[in-house]
Amino acid sequence: MLLIKSPTQPLCSIDFEMLWYLHLGASGRAEGGLVGSQRASATRGTTCRVGECREERLSGEDNRASPRLADLRGSGLQARWRSSDSRPLLITTQSRQKTVTMTVTNRAKVLSIIPHVSGPLSVIGSGSIAYDILSDRKNKVKRPYYRIMLVMSIVDGLSSFALAFSTLPIPAGAEGVYGAAGTTQSCTTQGFFIQLMMISPLYNLILSTYYLLLGKYHMSEEEIARRYEKNMHVAAITIGVGFAILGLPLKLYNNANLWCWIATYPSNCETDSGEPGPVQCERGKHAWLFRWLIFYGPVWIAILCVVIIMIMLTRSVQSEEKKFVKLQDNMRRKGSSCDEEHKLDMNSPSRNHLEQDPYDASSSREEALSPCWCSIPYLDRFKVRHPRAHYRLASPGLTTNSR
Repeated sequence: MLLIKSPTQPLCSIDFEMLWYLHLGASGRAEGGLVGSQRASATRGTTCRVGECREERLSGEDNRASPRLADLRGSGLQARWRSSDSRPLLITTQSRQKTVTMTVTNRAKVLSIIPHVSGPLSVIGSGSIAYDILSDRKNKVKRPYYRIMLVMSIVDGLSSFALAFSTLPIPAGAEGVYGAAGTTQSCTTQGFFIQLMMISPLYNLILSTYYLLLGKYHMSEEEIARRYEKNMHVAAITIGVGFAILGLPLKLYNNANLWCWIATYPSNCETDSGEPGPVQCERGKHAWLFRWLIFYGPVWIAILCVVIIMIMLTRSVQSEEKKFVKLQDNMRRKGSSCDEEHKLDMNSPSRNHLEQDPYDASSSREEALSPCWCSIPYLDRFKVRHPRAHYRLASPGLTTNSR
């Protein structure tokens, strides 16, 4: 039997196969989740089924006192109770109280500490890429591919640096947050740089577009840089930085449990669907909507565009492969007929001098090149392309057309 109670009075008793972890924040909202699976019933004074507990309400006397209400939801279970203070709920199972408390604390610590490790590793990786590009400015910085990778690495590094602080910038005293030691200003700063992370998927879209122009439309790097690169950089940076700045006057950057990002304050002033909560929002009103407008929406659009571009590029490569295979078959057929013509030519009277002078260098060279010249007309249809130029093989020589 698991007993959930406030510091002053029992609230309800619940039979569980495993345990709940709960915390009642300053706003009166119970935050937590089910560690295991619910199997029995919930009661408040008398035994009732889960469905009955959903409809349970406090008495009129309690409601007139304007108490804070806390909702407990999970695995089909919902109960409502009165609680007038903001202290944490105590979860006891007689002998298992200590175990439950340690589970909640360790989970919060682990989730807070992980970004302190993964964040610096990401910063090191992004910095290594940027250093590798900048250390060879003469060759790499001049090419569009490396310039795209450089900006992407810088943006990833800034966002990872902000994430590495984890819960530290969250205002001190935040309920249910381990390691919070910041202020509203530090939280806003972290949220701003985390929001800049949206630039990264936009640059993945730019990189995919670069490959499409290079592979499918056979543009040179110089042409891509001249016609498209500048506009792509301006668009991605303007959208990313603009959306991040938009969150400042709207006060969108608040405590999001693991770090500061787009969230409401207090946390229960709005639901995830935008419905008003029991208290009024002081900061971050309509945060759920702005998350989609300035982050999730653009990111999903970028992902969809990348998928479409990759499909187009794959089909283009497959088409080129089919043309190349067909060209090889034609060359093989033409090569066999060319060999027969070459044998007839070798038996002609004009070749009788070879018996007298078998080591004539000019004649031997002409015979060796004869099969090659037979295949040249077919090479005229095949183009070998390079990022800087594309080459067209044509009879009787090799010509270059630079774009």
